[in-house]
Amino acid sequence: MKLISIIIISIILYGPEIFAQDNQDFREMKEEGMRLFSQGKYSSALKMFDGAEGFAYTSSEKSELAKVKSQLRDTVRIVYNTSINIAKSAENAINYRRALQSFKRLIPNDNLYVPSLFSWMGYCYERLSEPVAAIEYYEKGLIHEESYCAYRLAKLLPKYSSVSEDSIIVLLKIGAKAEKSAYDDLGDKYLRRNYNTAFDYYRKSGSKYGKYQMASLLLTKNISATENPIELLKELSNANYGDAQFYLGLLYFHGNSRLKKDQEMGLDLIKKSANNGCKDASDWLKKRNRELYY
Repeated sequence: MKLISIIIISIILYGPEIFAQDNQDFREMKEEGMRLFSQGKYSSALKMFDGAEGFAYTSSEKSELAKVKSQLRDTVRIVYNTSINIAKSAENAINYRRALQSFKRLIPNDNLYVPSLFSWMGYCYERLSEPVAAIEYYEKGLIHEESYCAYRLAKLLPKYSSVSEDSIIVLLKIGAKAEKSAYDDLGDKYLRRNYNTAFDYYRKSGSKYGKYQMASLLLTKNISATENPIELLKELSNANYGDAQFYLGLLYFHGNSRLKKDQEMGLDLIKKSANNGCKDASDWLKKRNRELYY
């Protein structure tokens, strides 16, 4: 009983001082957080506010902190969205540098919700024709699991450093989560390794190029699939995809087991292909004209 009495007396005598000290810690950490917030050091400010939560005992103190943390996150969101708008509408180097300066206000981004921050910064540096800086920020983004950064690294690294094809494939697989065209690149990589795997990646891409490659593999490599290569080529041809018009035109012009010979139809498609910028179609027409008239 004597020990309990001593503890109670100690709490009565010293409790207010301990609480006052705790309260002082709360105020100091909150004020430091506000100072950092006003300087645009958002991540550091948030750390201070998080620390102050450990010393917030009253409902008013907790409400205070919740309010300033909400203001901080709103500010971060505004800075982030403003930076993106500047980058999207940029028409010259000055605009891209303005966007970069705005994005840099969000670094470090610990505990702040700023998705694709490094992707956007790398994008700006690419538009400024500064690939080394772009790679640096894409690599930072890769650490933060930004899939688009992996895709851009797969495109840039082979131009500026020695990197294995297997490493590029790994990057493309990560990058495909953000950029479907990565599936086309994967298809191209696997053309030299495994036709069936290449076909599957082209199917995943869903792009015109991917569908064209699917049709080509079905016609030349005996790939087993449900898709009809002629129907794929016709779909692409109707969408004015020049390479598909040329391929389909040749099939009509010469005829094969899948398509009845129709030289008039074939020639018309090849001409359309040439008009749509297909160099192979233009070269074919020139060669045919030489053969006809000389």
